[in-house]
Amino acid sequence: NAPFSHRQFWTHPSLTGQYFSSGLDAVIHGLGDGIGSLSGGITATNFGLLLTALAWVLVRGRDRPLALATGAIAASLMLTVLLPPAKAVVSTFIPAGRSFGADRLWWYGALFVPFGAAFLVEALPGFLSRRGFSPRWIILLFIVVLGFSLRDKIRVQPYDWIAVGNYVRNIESPPLRVLAERIRENGVPERVLSHQLYDNNFHGYGLETIGGQFNLYPERYRRFWSKLIQPSFGFDPLCDFQTRDYGSYMTLGMTCDVKDTSPEVRLSTKANLNLVSLANGRYVVSRKKLTDPELIDLRLGRPEKPWDDLSSLEKVKVNFRENFTGRTNLHVYENPAALPRYRLVERIEVLPDESQVLDRIVKMPAEALRQTVVLDAAAARIVGPSSTHLAVGKIRIVEHRTDLIAIDVEAEGEAFLVAANSCSPFWKCRIDGVEAPIVPAYSAFWGVKVPPGAKRIEFSFEPPYALFRSN
Repeated sequence: NAPFSHRQFWTHPSLTGQYFSSGLDAVIHGLGDGIGSLSGGITATNFGLLLTALAWVLVRGRDRPLALATGAIAASLMLTVLLPPAKAVVSTFIPAGRSFGADRLWWYGALFVPFGAAFLVEALPGFLSRRGFSPRWIILLFIVVLGFSLRDKIRVQPYDWIAVGNYVRNIESPPLRVLAERIRENGVPERVLSHQLYDNNFHGYGLETIGGQFNLYPERYRRFWSKLIQPSFGFDPLCDFQTRDYGSYMTLGMTCDVKDTSPEVRLSTKANLNLVSLANGRYVVSRKKLTDPELIDLRLGRPEKPWDDLSSLEKVKVNFRENFTGRTNLHVYENPAALPRYRLVERIEVLPDESQVLDRIVKMPAEALRQTVVLDAAAARIVGPSSTHLAVGKIRIVEHRTDLIAIDVEAEGEAFLVAANSCSPFWKCRIDGVEAPIVPAYSAFWGVKVPPGAKRIEFSFEPPYALFRSN
């Protein structure tokens, strides 16, 4: 999913309409982000602000350098607190403002907390001595504070390590390593659909996923994904919101299914399997056992029994063991119906607009999706007049890199190539050295008209900053 490609699709509803109905709501939501809720307690940023402000009060007029330093730190912390509500107000009136992450500088407010504590330690001895207290009280105070903080660390972190799992081992997984080797040996690029797992776990193995988590994402692909998981809508409102309505950060994954505690499930009740196949979803990896007859269990993982059939104690035992061996309690399935990443189609179907294209492909059977590419009218105009019967020849992937793809083609007449890669204006196509347009196929992927006699099709990623890349 190429960077920046979503910017051309910025609209008010997709960025801010779902967040705030008025400027007043914006302020309320922003303050909630900025200072935390009462139930959540004081945030690290505000704790640092409190310490720094207290230090500034104690030294004011007596130690000018320290007063200036504490004042600067306090001002920085205050700025991080004010950024979220400020952005919330701005994005209510300027739609594109929601896609900028200036408010996330608030997260860095925690970096100032040690400075606030240090300034307070610097100021307290003089303050206490002027009032007849021994500075040893400071040491006692910080021993008490440190004790409380260590108490939480001791209570929470070992428990999480045993009950939830080692963070490193959560990512390391022998079944995923075997799957990655299998795909490499096949020599054909294929994608994975994750179920109840974050897609990030797969990327370290070089596995390409259908979904993912993006700060910058193609809006067209987001709409396609919404259709793909449409069967799951209504089960978890938060998941629906993240997939369909979230602004500057998009979660395209099937991770919200954790509330479903049934030990087995059909993936078809969560996703449209034909669209999974259209997106080149050859493999499915799941914590939960899937019972779809269309899927073949490759038995790469070693689950003792369905995860949600395990008792709490059994889950702890599994997690504890896998803290040393890596995650093996996974189900890995093959989807034989998955369409190739690159293929030639037999015919073109044209519909008036993108929404009708999406509605159409949801209802198309797998074989129809294999044979027919569906374009909207705008894409069809770019393609121009096409043959009624397209040539279905042979293609061979010569090179497949993240920014360069080369394909040899053999077709006796005019052909049309479909690639299950998400649309971006920065991917360019050249057929035998002559530039050719890439149009949205099935609303979200690549479509290229191939003239008779063509031999080599090359795709290259050429963003505005390509000038600064090394060869």
